[in-house]
Amino acid sequence: MKPFHFGPTTAPLYGVFHPAHQQQGRVPAVLLCNPFGVEAIRAFRIYRILAEKLAAAGSPVLRFDYTGAGNSAGDDAAFCVARAVEDILLAHKELVDISGAARVAWLGLRFGGGLALLASQHKPRGLGGLCLWDPVTDGSAYLTEMHDAHLLELSRVFDESEKSILTKRQQVDLSAEAMGFAIGPDMQADIPDLNLNVITERPARRVAVIAGGHEDALTAHLEQTGAKITTHQDEESQSWNTDAALNAFSVPRKTLDLLVETLGGLR
Repeated sequence: MKPFHFGPTTAPLYGVFHPAHQQQGRVPAVLLCNPFGVEAIRAFRIYRILAEKLAAAGSPVLRFDYTGAGNSAGDDAAFCVARAVEDILLAHKELVDISGAARVAWLGLRFGGGLALLASQHKPRGLGGLCLWDPVTDGSAYLTEMHDAHLLELSRVFDESEKSILTKRQQVDLSAEAMGFAIGPDMQADIPDLNLNVITERPARRVAVIAGGHEDALTAHLEQTGAKITTHQDEESQSWNTDAALNAFSVPRKTLDLLVETLGGLR
């Protein structure tokens, strides 16, 4: 495991490279695309363990933080859809350069899945397949989801009704934050661009969709682009996305096994 910085010296990205333990046939390198905000924190442990399992199975792996997130340059307000898409493309090139891999598979979890779809439209060389894990494909609905979750958390913390909190705070203030993470003006402006209508080109030859319960419209749309779609159901897939799971000793093993098997076949 090798932590390092890459990209422009004025605004470097932070990454962690997991070299393959040994070359295993034609398995691809894997780029892990983070979710946003609190979900990125909750996903940290399962991503780290997944990276280790993938490396043991023969895939070099790169985990990284977007601009304005984690250990990369920029504050929370710097995070936006357009810049995150650029970061994915930059991280893809970095993984190809340091691993020498001919094929790379991307795993996008939640918001990272939607970002991966957008980034795929730029046709990066060597992209072999996508694995979309409960992907966010409606940016406007996702903003509403984050707003509702933030309001609910405020209600719980301050032991007040949501109506009371809305009365005391201006709506604009609430819309600029989600569970302790800033939603900057650029993010608010361009997140509606994250939707299926902007996916006009085949994202990759093979696309795997895991869980979520809303994949019918997504798979139908991607099939129209000519992608070969496989879907996988996993009863454990949501068990990472809670505060309790964040500090738990165990991780959803069936989900990890499914991800390793699925990603290994995206070449």
